[in-house]
Amino acid sequence: MNPELSIAALMPQLAAFIWPLSRVAGIFMIAPVLGSQLAPMRIRAAAAVAISLALLPNLPPLPQVDPFSAEGLLILANQILIGLLMGFVLQMVFAALMVAAEQVSMAMGLGMAQMTDPQNGTSVPVIGQIQLVVATLLFLSLNGHHALIYLVSESFHSLPIGPRGLSPEGLWSIIGFSSQVFSDALRLALPAVTALLATNMAMGVITRSAPQMNLFSIGLPVTTMLGLGVLWVQVDGSVDLFGRLIEKALDALALGLSF
Repeated sequence: MNPELSIAALMPQLAAFIWPLSRVAGIFMIAPVLGSQLAPMRIRAAAAVAISLALLPNLPPLPQVDPFSAEGLLILANQILIGLLMGFVLQMVFAALMVAAEQVSMAMGLGMAQMTDPQNGTSVPVIGQIQLVVATLLFLSLNGHHALIYLVSESFHSLPIGPRGLSPEGLWSIIGFSSQVFSDALRLALPAVTALLATNMAMGVITRSAPQMNLFSIGLPVTTMLGLGVLWVQVDGSVDLFGRLIEKALDALALGLSF
């Protein structure tokens, strides 16, 4: 048997596996929960390979290109970028929640209280760590990981594997979502920040009217308890808002990949 003929016959099968795997692996590199650093790299790699193998029978026809040629490498780079972009859009929702939590923590006087986030390997406010855990549980309870895998499967039909990447219209739809998600996150932090600002103003008035009162000993406990109370009251609204943000992120991805 001619080894060159064997390698040439193997190339289409190799391309049919590498290109879908690169898109799925891009998602597992950055997407929340699926790409969490809490999961070992071997587990994430095995999951990406398993999902890619499951998607192979339903893929549309692939380009008849040598995967190691210039055009084949361009297709590979496009698939990685598409996967990274899909994971990044969902990661923006979690990042927006961290921005909101940081604003609340600063207003509560807990700006210096930081915790290490094992999921991202960074330091986040204490309130942010609590919201991150809640957001992760909500993402799983809403079957966000299932919706993301389904969206990956559909993306191979709406944006087939090839040298063409996202269109400008698709990129603009995702950019529009990025501006909207951070404004919604600030709306989430607004009730607590407003209540704590009013509390600090009241303490300032009390300090001016009664200078002998030592507010430093009671100011931090009051603002901390008030902030936690406001966060507890708006739990239902926060859950609804997070669910809408996840839906908007998936809709923005579906719209961006359909152009």
